[in-house]
Amino acid sequence: MRPWSVPEIHHDAVCAQSDSGARFDQIVEWLAQEHGIKTSKATIGRIVRARRKEREQITRNVVVAKVMPVVCGDLDRLGEIRQSLADLYGEAIAKNKFELAVKIAEQERRVIETRLTLAGASREGGSDDEGGDTIATITARLIAPRPDPIGGDAEPDE
Repeated sequence: MRPWSVPEIHHDAVCAQSDSGARFDQIVEWLAQEHGIKTSKATIGRIVRARRKEREQITRNVVVAKVMPVVCGDLDRLGEIRQSLADLYGEAIAKNKFELAVKIAEQERRVIETRLTLAGASREGGSDDEGGDTIATITARLIAPRPDPIGGDAEPDE
């Protein structure tokens, strides 16, 4: 073990300290006082950022496994609703019920916009991969990004 490293057994406690709002320099001091571990703010920063990245990947995996099937089902149902509205629109036009046709067209537009938003294709440029933007959006909402605490931007100690 390098003299500046923190044993993995303390990583959860380091992250808990950071999550509760402690600055990296405060965590360094806490480790020295409570555990006799000498380290740097940069080391604490690496531990915290690595753990956050790990948590984000776990959350992403959960989203893919649990949420995406529901989202895909919702997308399919919205597609069915849109098709039904398109059929109703055609019938209204055929019967010269133009006011009704306009209302149906507006509902169809809303369904299409909802479907595009759910699919992640509502942003400029659209979606590069099927469901990828949706996964990213849901993951971002579940993992509220927190900026590094004050004192967390120290240079590496290597």
